Amino acid sequence: ECTITLQDVIVLLGLTIDGEPVCGRDKHRTAIEWQALCLELLGFTPPVTALHGGRLNITTLTDHLAAPMLNDADIATVQCYARCYIMLMIGGSLFPDKSQNLVKLLFLTHLTNLEAAERLSLGSAALATLYLEMCRATNPTRTDIGGPLILL
Repeated sequence: ECTITLQDVIVLLGLTIDGEPVCGRDKHRTAIEWQALCLELLGFTPPVTALHGGRLNITTLTDHLAAPMLNDADIATVQCYARCYIMLMIGGSLFPDKSQNLVKLLFLTHLTNLEAAERLSLGSAALATLYLEMCRATNPTRTDIGGPLILL
């Protein structure tokens, strides 16, 4: 028998398993509302074509980060860049969806206060997501899987 445990998450990903839960529901925001949130927390407004419901195209983040941050950037700009990198890690490794190219903007709402985000139990959320995706993958009509497959 083999199973993936919280200890595996700590060892393999270095994520915390204690702390505040990562939960919530996608709010039914309009594209304009998501754009405003991205401007506030990421420092740029993604085009409407990069938004897919409550998800953002990951290449939009990488395109934004291609422009180097100025050496004399203020703290707000540094925090926006940090959120962009965190969203890339979330969408690329920790919580990738089946498309492998979109990240849920719900996670961005947890990054409003970066000091509070440090206390999130991302490890527990990653493991729960993996088990949910493995359960969904047992559906015979399903041809794909999401989640932190690196744990497998």
